Amino acid sequence: NVEAFSGSLLGDVRSNLSLSVLQEPQRLVDRVWQYFIMQRKTINADFDGRFEGNNWNQSILPQLFISINYSNIYTDILYVAYLNEEFVAINNVGRKTEGITLRRTSPPINNPPGVTPLHSCMVDLLFGENIISCDPTPTDYIPTDRPYFVPQIRLLNESRNQPLKSTWSDFYVFIPQNISPNISSAVGLSFAYPLSRSLVYDELMEGVIVADITFTSLSTLCMNSVQNTIDLLESEDNTTFDQFLVYAVSSEGILVAASDPVDYDNQDANASLVLATQSKNEIIANISKRLNFNSSTNATQFQTLGYKIGDESCPNISELDLFGGENAISFSSFMKAIEGCVFVAYGDASSFDYGQFEAEQQLNFRIVATIPYSSLVNDLLEKIAKAETESLTDFKEDSQELKRQILIESVVLLLMIILLGIALGILVAVVVTKSLRRLVRSMHRLRALDFRKKDYRKYHSRIKEINTLQESFSSLRASIRAFSKFVPTTVVKNIVGNKAKARQLHVEKKVVTVLFSDIQGFTSISEALNKEDLLRLLTTYLTYMSRTVESYHGVIGEILGDGILAFWNTPDDVENHAARACASALAQQQVLVSINEQFKDMLRVNNLQPLKIRIGLHTGEVLTGIFGSKNKFKFGCMGDAVNLASRLEGICKLYGVGIICSSDTYDALPQGHFEFRELDLVQVKGKIQDTKLFEILGMTSKITDLSVQDMSLSGSSASYLSFPKKSISKFSRPKTIWENGKGNSGESCSKLIKTETTWGPVGELNSKVICFRDIYEDALHMFQLGDVEAAKVLLLKLKDKFGLDKASELLLERVGEALAKGQKYYKNPEWKGVLRLTEKDF
Repeated sequence: NVEAFSGSLLGDVRSNLSLSVLQEPQRLVDRVWQYFIMQRKTINADFDGRFEGNNWNQSILPQLFISINYSNIYTDILYVAYLNEEFVAINNVGRKTEGITLRRTSPPINNPPGVTPLHSCMVDLLFGENIISCDPTPTDYIPTDRPYFVPQIRLLNESRNQPLKSTWSDFYVFIPQNISPNISSAVGLSFAYPLSRSLVYDELMEGVIVADITFTSLSTLCMNSVQNTIDLLESEDNTTFDQFLVYAVSSEGILVAASDPVDYDNQDANASLVLATQSKNEIIANISKRLNFNSSTNATQFQTLGYKIGDESCPNISELDLFGGENAISFSSFMKAIEGCVFVAYGDASSFDYGQFEAEQQLNFRIVATIPYSSLVNDLLEKIAKAETESLTDFKEDSQELKRQILIESVVLLLMIILLGIALGILVAVVVTKSLRRLVRSMHRLRALDFRKKDYRKYHSRIKEINTLQESFSSLRASIRAFSKFVPTTVVKNIVGNKAKARQLHVEKKVVTVLFSDIQGFTSISEALNKEDLLRLLTTYLTYMSRTVESYHGVIGEILGDGILAFWNTPDDVENHAARACASALAQQQVLVSINEQFKDMLRVNNLQPLKIRIGLHTGEVLTGIFGSKNKFKFGCMGDAVNLASRLEGICKLYGVGIICSSDTYDALPQGHFEFRELDLVQVKGKIQDTKLFEILGMTSKITDLSVQDMSLSGSSASYLSFPKKSISKFSRPKTIWENGKGNSGESCSKLIKTETTWGPVGELNSKVICFRDIYEDALHMFQLGDVEAAKVLLLKLKDKFGLDKASELLLERVGEALAKGQKYYKNPEWKGVLRLTEKDF
């Protein structure tokens, strides 16, 4: 912005000219004037400051010397001129300070007419008391005729009793050569203020206090401004230095200051003032003519124009296109178009009053500055190049910083992603692990066929895959649970437990106890009841009986309508399996009492008797395992022991008893826990070997099993089944004895524990039953020994005392048959009293 730049430059020049250059002489005059006032008020009321040749310290010279050295560089001469033509001055031109005095001679010298008899003296300022020279040669220098004194003489004559005022002289030629040989004649202007003992123009006025400013001092300001401009533009084009100009013109058109002092160099006593339009500097002269400074135009605001040395006009630089537009020109054409062109800025400047000095009139100047186009363009191009370099450097630095920032942000983002991933991984792991741990625990329970926990469908996972897995497992769990109802639980456990034998055909010989049970007269019952009642009755019966068998470690092999086939000691080994089977048979008879109580109303309405069951037990060697084809498997037992147990269940009907076991089962029982009645010795159909039959009457004491196991390896505790309330007291649960303290059954521990289990449906037998049994067994033994008559006597005694049951009636009938056949029949050495059965069912 050329106007802004030029305006700023001119503003600085005007400010320095008005406030610094033109105020400095006013400030120095004020110091001298204040010194006069102070001396006259405090020291010497008659003090006038004159120098008499030997009164240095009593004159004004020391104060003038101090004051002018207090100045900057603009005030050249400071002096006091008196109305009597005496003159006391300190010269500082060229920074060579000297004292100058003009005083009257005494006695007066014959002088030419009109010449004041004065002479000059030079004073050594370092040794103020010593006068270097005092030239008595008369001089034509008359202070009151000088331009600085004339305005004050006029005011003294015209403004009597008016306040004192300061005055500015016109631009004029300073001290003639014969005043001081050390001072070159120069041009400048003066500031003067009256020296008076009053504050108005009257007869007390003594002279004036004056400060001079030379053209050289004023030009120093212009030269400094030009140099500052060149430094600011950083121009290195030496060919355009002479086109940088700053100069000032008075209102009369006189050149009063210029950065090029060519017009006032080496002036002598005949020096004259120079008009700006007649300046030796071609640019100053031509611009001054164009601006018509001799006219009365007033430029209160700064203005600019383009000027070209010669007749051609300068282009408007803002209209030249260097950047590829429609009217773009080359750089060389651009530089040629602006060659010799300068920007011209001009404006007015004035002096200002300082302190108490009210000026009669202010000085007015016009200030002009020229700046070559090329310097601005070069500066512009240099700045563009510099800006591009700086921009490129900044861009590289910014790029590096951006890369560094991106790298840092990337690393931070990566770390955040990693941390977030870890957090999410932990969260997902916790969620997944929790669900999977629950699923694993359920799998362990499923492996043990423990279905007491809640169905996994009630636990919903937020992870779709795990939820699907849970649902699939829940379906598998339900399927295995249903499967376990068709197949013995132990077999299912072995299959789920991934035992190899459980998944292929295999059999083994093993001693097992087989139980057959059946409801007496079930055909009549099924005919009497509707299908809903029949199904409810049969389901309840089979449920309770199955639970009873399983609670004594039995395995349900098959459910045959209303019948049950159960095994002990297969597929898993069972301690005291024969005893557990017998206890289970007794428990079933007890549970049946509760079932009859539950369904008594239904049975009575249908004219049915309470339910009765028959149970046959036999212990023997069988082939047990997985039977079947390649495609169909079945777990079971095969052998004579199974058939015999079935026959024994049927024989119960013949003897009218509820439970019959073979002698093999009887022999396998621990002594002292059960009560039996020996029923008979029979030969069942299809068998050659005789079978001794026993009726199980009851259990007098519980059996205790003591085992040691590592609970950390065991599954959940055994499930205790619910029975009708009246039968609960008949069963005992295991008692867990911990190695290091008490415990409850069903808990798990990582240490070895001892498990003490007592079991058995213990009940007391009344004396009649025992007595009946004893008499019956005695009669049976007599019969089997061939003493049929004694057997008959005992049976008749039994009949008289207690009455006969179906077994004793059968024995009495056989006794009668034997007696009828004669002694040859039963006295035979081969006689054993065996009942040979020709039928399977009775």
